Amino acid sequence: MNEILIDDIKNLVNKLPDEKLLKIQENLYKKNIKKKFDSYQIKKILKLNSDETKILLKILKNTTSVETIIIAIDLIQEINKKQSEIRKNTSLIWTSPSIFHENAGNTKSTILRLISSAKKSITIVGYVMDYGVKDVLTSLVTVAEKHPLKIKIILDRADKPPERKKKMRSPQQIIERAWPSTLRKPEIYKYAKRSDETVLHAKMLVIDSQKVLVTSANLTGRAIHGNLEIGILHKGHVAKKAENLIHDLIANRTLVQTNG
Repeated sequence: MNEILIDDIKNLVNKLPDEKLLKIQENLYKKNIKKKFDSYQIKKILKLNSDETKILLKILKNTTSVETIIIAIDLIQEINKKQSEIRKNTSLIWTSPSIFHENAGNTKSTILRLISSAKKSITIVGYVMDYGVKDVLTSLVTVAEKHPLKIKIILDRADKPPERKKKMRSPQQIIERAWPSTLRKPEIYKYAKRSDETVLHAKMLVIDSQKVLVTSANLTGRAIHGNLEIGILHKGHVAKKAENLIHDLIANRTLVQTNG
């Protein structure tokens, strides 16, 4: 099937409602429509307008098999459906110090909303964490009080303060100070480095293995309030794949628990 023919069938699929497309397929299958038909005959059988008829006539002229048209319509409809699901389930998330964009969600509000929606598990991956994410920790505590969640927090140096801020508390200390003793504690992990030249630099939030936010933003006040940061929120099977990846990294001790 040549590209021009494919483009014509795509054009037809995008122009017509499903019921009209089904009628075309049924009549092609029953051989009620033939390649030699003119526009009058096509219009009479299928009730198409002039533009729609013109496209279908061009398709019939350029194909060697009507079965090809029937199959192509099905395939293009399925592709359109999958693309629509992807658009529906994927959105742009960002932090900006100066402007709001109507096509993008805010990083902080998205993180808080995702955390509050959790019912089973929360996995947070980041490079650093500081006191500026108090709202995030408060949200984690609130949702943990409602549901028996399994929470993992994974950071490059979870049990040590940032390199240039030795007097600061470590992320683990920050988390433990914010966490009520009556609640199940989060599992805290650090990156077991194979070399001093490598770091855990990924930033990700996975909720219930169903939603995943991949972002440039660290778990710091500056990152979620002021920096220019961009990420992608996806709802679907990718979240489960991300969760499985973390599980494998823990299993092979690339990530090591610090508070176990």
